[in-house]
Amino acid sequence: MSTTDSLQPQIRVTHDSSPTLFSSLYRSDYHSKYGAVQESRHVFIKAGLNFKLDALGKEPLVIVEMGFGTGLNALLSLVEAESNQSAIHYYAIEKHPISPDLAAQLTYHDHVPTNFSKSYIQLHASPWEQAIDLTAHFRLFKWQGDLQDYQSQVQIDLIYFDAFGPEVQPELWTSESLYSLIKFLKPGGVFVTYSAKGAVRRSLLSLNLIVERLQGPPGKREMLRAQKPYL
Repeated sequence: MSTTDSLQPQIRVTHDSSPTLFSSLYRSDYHSKYGAVQESRHVFIKAGLNFKLDALGKEPLVIVEMGFGTGLNALLSLVEAESNQSAIHYYAIEKHPISPDLAAQLTYHDHVPTNFSKSYIQLHASPWEQAIDLTAHFRLFKWQGDLQDYQSQVQIDLIYFDAFGPEVQPELWTSESLYSLIKFLKPGGVFVTYSAKGAVRRSLLSLNLIVERLQGPPGKREMLRAQKPYL
């Protein structure tokens, strides 16, 4: 096995039977071992997307995800966009994209309605740094690079912060790094993450966000949701 092959993410099955990847580079799973789909739906869809859609109604929603990874959060967001007929413009940041061939081995199509089974591969096969309308309601723009270099061209309604954890990539969870995205957040915009670390909460508070602890997904006691105050 070559050094390159040994650094390729490895597929693992989580407790809800949905797959995740293990990063040999960061020595960490992409999703919770207690359930990848469960975690994504709880943290990012229920506490983030559904929360904002309830407040926003039918207006277009701009989402930026830090950590595109397996594309699971994007897939579930696409399903919500089509199911609710709500326009979503989805921007994804990823420094180390996985290959479409590896993505094809992940069985997320078993966890969404059958009419969305092809959408997952399209998420990974679509070109980078180009806006693509994948469905009537879901537009995707993927950007490869470091968070600190990201420059949003739009104001953000919702941030999915799904980087590897603070113990793995502490440099991404500092107030300075978080500000790279939060400075583009609209008044009333929302930031959600699976992490409930005290240091993360303090970083968000230092950026003048209103921070609340919510019940976490299976295997985690708490998660964080933060909101930018209205002017």
